[in-house]
Amino acid sequence: MLLSSLLGIAQQPFNHDIEGKCSHFNSFKNRLNTPPRDSSYVADTYHTHYMHIKMEVNSDSTNIVGDVSTYAKVTSEQLDTIYLEFNHNLQLDALYLNGQVVDYTLTNAEIFIVLDTPLNMGDDFVVRTMYHGAAKPHAGYHTGLHIAPNGYDNNVVWSFSER
Repeated sequence: MLLSSLLGIAQQPFNHDIEGKCSHFNSFKNRLNTPPRDSSYVADTYHTHYMHIKMEVNSDSTNIVGDVSTYAKVTSEQLDTIYLEFNHNLQLDALYLNGQVVDYTLTNAEIFIVLDTPLNMGDDFVVRTMYHGAAKPHAGYHTGLHIAPNGYDNNVVWSFSER
């Protein structure tokens, strides 16, 4: 009986009319109106299915050290270029593809890895990105790195980003 009650609650109609009422909706709508960058087609040639993120942060500074492993699968016939976005406020320390150091081009907060040997449809790969630097503090609630007292004589560090 309890299960059917919970399912009944979950199936109640919801008013999805949020246009003009929600900052998330407006942000998404603005992104749809922005013309795509030339590099966007590169990002459509593979699917990211998991990211393992390790970060070192301190409650008295916006300096961070990051190590992100991105697990993906090729979705096009062949993949000859891997495209990543990178925060221009940070310093890129190392970039690996399947455990091997790779050459890359970093231009306007975009990383391009041109592969010597293309990957084929269905191939899995891992890109590991290591970086450090000062994260932009208080860039708005939904971006940046925030440091604030928690009321118990300690600072709390948090980040919430939609991008």
